[in-house]
Amino acid sequence: MTESDRQLLRSQRLTRFSETLGHTFADMHLLDRALCHRSYRYETLGVNHDNERMEFLGDAVLNFLISELLFQRFPKLDEGQLSKLKAYFTSSTYLARQARLLGVGDYLLLGRGEEASGGRQKSSLLENALEAIIAALYLDGGMAAAADFIHTHMSREITLLGGKNIIFDYKTALQEYTQKTMKVLPNYVVNKVEGPEHQPLYSVSITLGNDTFGPETATTIKEAQKKLARKVLTHLMKQPSDKS
Repeated sequence: MTESDRQLLRSQRLTRFSETLGHTFADMHLLDRALCHRSYRYETLGVNHDNERMEFLGDAVLNFLISELLFQRFPKLDEGQLSKLKAYFTSSTYLARQARLLGVGDYLLLGRGEEASGGRQKSSLLENALEAIIAALYLDGGMAAAADFIHTHMSREITLLGGKNIIFDYKTALQEYTQKTMKVLPNYVVNKVEGPEHQPLYSVSITLGNDTFGPETATTIKEAQKKLARKVLTHLMKQPSDKS
């Protein structure tokens, strides 16, 4: 197959994928770039871009649009409830699942090593690619195009879960968030145990790099960790992102 044939085939596949996304791209190169993993750039002559910068932008656009959608859709929910839902709908687990439903893995450009190791199904690659796709939509069609995508593919589930007390793993969510935005993992420390043996009270803190949060107390270590993880996650999500 000649290079011209490969480019034509790629163009045809991207056109089909854009139909799945529900957007007609004026600049199809944006979508192509959003699907280009750094391993492909490293191994392919003439390719000098990948999707990492677009991932950065897409993450910001996604967080804003999800926040706006939740704020408008659920006027009776308080800040804690909104933060809980936002953390779920921007989590690595949720985004990777959405990427699989869209078939994102089928369109990724991967290096040989990443291809051989099953990169098309890796959650981290799929999550990052989906964020980059959202950036491509934003760059090509403005906030309206990105919002249309969010409403089409996430709005129904947001509505279904918004009124329910969904089971949420705050420790996992905090770990995903800090690993992604701060490049550190939370370290849980049991400071002390008070009270009688039959009803102990555990005091737990969290360290993130040079920062310490807490303490939080509960009758079990697990519950204290969960309560503190929720508080720390809510606090961090209010702060300006320095993701790079």
